[in-house]
Order: sequence, then C-alpha cells, then structure tokens
Amino acid sequence: DKIGLERDASGFVFSVQHFLPGLTGTRYLDDWAVNDFMVDQEGNGWLATNDQGLIHFTINNRGTAGPLINFNYEEQSPYSIANTIIVKLFQDRSGVIWIGTNKGVSKYVPSKNRFSEVTVPESFQTKQNDAILAVLCDSKQRVWLAWDSDKLAVLKNDRGRDVLKDKEELPGVFSGLDQVNALFESRKGDIYIGTLLNGLY
Repeated sequence: DKIGLERDASGFVFSVQHFLPGLTGTRYLDDWAVNDFMVDQEGNGWLATNDQGLIHFTINNRGTAGPLINFNYEEQSPYSIANTIIVKLFQDRSGVIWIGTNKGVSKYVPSKNRFSEVTVPESFQTKQNDAILAVLCDSKQRVWLAWDSDKLAVLKNDRGRDVLKDKEELPGVFSGLDQVNALFESRKGDIYIGTLLNGLY
C-alpha cells in the first residue's frame, strides 16, 4: 500500500509504504497489532503480531519488503512457536532469535531452520496467559526473562537449569520492582530494567 512521497521541512524526500495486512490479502483486524519489530543479522525483518504469529520477510537495498512468511502455532508440531500471540523478539550474538510469547519462550535457530521451546524451571511457571514481555541474552550467556505477572528470572542457559535469582530473592536490590517491560545491556555489561510503574533500574 504505497502512501506516496513526502517532503519534510529540510526538503528531504521519503516514501511511506503500508504493507501489512495488505500484502497478506486479508482484511484489517484488531489482531494485526504489531507488538515488536526486529531486523536480524542478515538484514531480514521479523514482526511480532498480537494474534497472527511471527512474520518474516526480506528487505532489499531500496528498503522494500519482500515475500512474507507467516509462522504460526501448530499443535501437532514439536518445531512450532509456542503461541500465536508474539510479544517480544531478541537476537543473540550467535544468531539465535528468542521469541517471547503469551505462553512461554520459543527460540529460532537459523542453522536448523526450526523453532524449539525453551524449558523454564517449574518454580518460574506462571499462569497460562502470562506473556513474556522482555527477553535478553547477556554477555555472560545468561537469559533474562520477564513476565507480565511481575516475575523476572535470570537463567544460566536456555535449558532452564541453574536459576540465579528472581526478584523475590533480592528484595533489597529489586525493592518495588513491578512489571518489567524492557531489558537492555550496555557495552560495559550493565543491565537496565524498565518497569511499568517504578521507572528504571
């Protein structure tokens, strides 16, 4: 859906293209809400939608989106993403894409071209509808997961072994920590935690 060429105050010309859901041939629905967007190390685009699964597409040198591939939850497949509601995307240094969904975490391994579910320890299992709002793989190979149930977990690896700490075990450090919406690691290795009601840690 080309919107057309626009010119800003400095005379710079740019074009706007609206390609979802138009390119899929479907009508406009509430469930086409985009929760997250990422460009991977290969320059491909990934969209996290609110009920249409994960969408992958190429981006050419002119910035035009190529063919769309829609990954959705398949009940019978062991290599399916965990849910159709995708909330957060993150690519680690090795190229693995971590996918926070409404029913846990999946990861996409490009070399295997498939999805697999990340096992989270039982003590961190939450209600079925608790979405993963933030994912971070830090420089120490730890996986940080934040649910919308105000639960934050730091795992030493993607198999879910060796839980380091959650916010209940560190009341002095995470005093007042509520729902975590954003996780970021600086170049120095500091972790920034953005919350819903209590600002930045």
